[in-house]
Amino acid sequence: MPSCSVTLYIPLPVHNNTSSIGQDIIDSNFNEDDPSWEYVLVDTEHGLMLSLKNKEVKPPTRLPFSADFGTMVSVYHELDTVDPIRNEMVLSPKYEVTSVDAGKYWYFDDVYTYESMLYAEYETVPHANVEISIYLDGRNSWWTGG
Repeated sequence: MPSCSVTLYIPLPVHNNTSSIGQDIIDSNFNEDDPSWEYVLVDTEHGLMLSLKNKEVKPPTRLPFSADFGTMVSVYHELDTVDPIRNEMVLSPKYEVTSVDAGKYWYFDDVYTYESMLYAEYETVPHANVEISIYLDGRNSWWTGG
């Protein structure tokens, strides 16, 4: 498969139209294993998003091909797990926020689902199965004596 260019605009964890995680991605070069990726915060019509661009992605001859990115940012306050939609960084943009029944396996009352926006432009072979997944995980933790 020949090389191709890739452009992604992905949702970011945002609170009050700022994203410390987005800034951390820019400052830490997100994917040090492959410096050919360019990262920039973009204020789109849907809000602040992360632009990932690569002019020449060369997938291996063996498929499937996976490109994984990740980052972790510590915060120094207790996360509001009771009302994170209003009080914490959540993936943005967010549309059609809906409260759902958490079922008997959750320890809290309010669980929400919502839709977001993603932009992807790339070239690939016909009938390729392309999957883009984004998730955000936040937690509070305590330890003995702290």
